Amino acid sequence: EKQRIGLFSFERSSEEIADTELEPLSFDLVARSVLAAWDARDINVPLSFFRKGRIDIRERRYIEAYYDFFFVLETTFGDGKFKTGPLKQAFRNSDKLVRIVNAVLSDNEFLRDLSRENRLQQKYSSSFSRKTAEQILDSLIDLRGLLHHHSSKDKHRWEPEGHQEFELEAKLIER
Repeated sequence: EKQRIGLFSFERSSEEIADTELEPLSFDLVARSVLAAWDARDINVPLSFFRKGRIDIRERRYIEAYYDFFFVLETTFGDGKFKTGPLKQAFRNSDKLVRIVNAVLSDNEFLRDLSRENRLQQKYSSSFSRKTAEQILDSLIDLRGLLHHHSSKDKHRWEPEGHQEFELEAKLIER
């Protein structure tokens, strides 16, 4: 049976694709991008944070990824607020953001991806699965505060090299 299967172990890795291996872009695609840039000026900053977050996820820098994705939410749905209480209210008042969180919570592909890593599945089950969208948004804002304010006296302090601890939150907010 082992000989017929031919697979005894599994390994995954990621690597950059060399620029020389990429297909060149056609002129019309570049031209349309330049013409659309003016219309996209309002979403340029959130898209830049999103791009940086995706790079951080790929590099497994989950703390930085969390911040980048959080800035997307704060810029897009924060209504100019940044203090904890007003920001929580702005997020809760955004019907669109609440719908997005609910969609993520019911996203079978996301849940299936989590089930592939037992520790992420367990953390999701204990930390997020029974929360409402508003409670999750509040916890995301609270995490931003925890990550932003570090104290050696805080019993919940985090380690700068402890990126794995925040993988779930980074992937959740990425969605």
